[in-house]
Amino acid sequence: MIGFGTWQSADGDEAYHAVLDALKAGYRHIDTPQRMVTKTVLARPLKILALTVTNSS
Repeated sequence: MIGFGTWQSADGDEAYHAVLDALKAGYRHIDTPQRMVTKTVLARPLKILALTVTNSS
């Protein structure tokens, strides 16, 4: 299993775009740090991808 690590990502748009691109590339394991701000930022691309998958089914 290969995961995408986010512990060095800056909060905000950089982390958002990095995770969204990783999910689009096929990553399904996103490793997040303990910082709550980062977890909140990383939830955005997960929600967008979930809506995209749900709407295309």
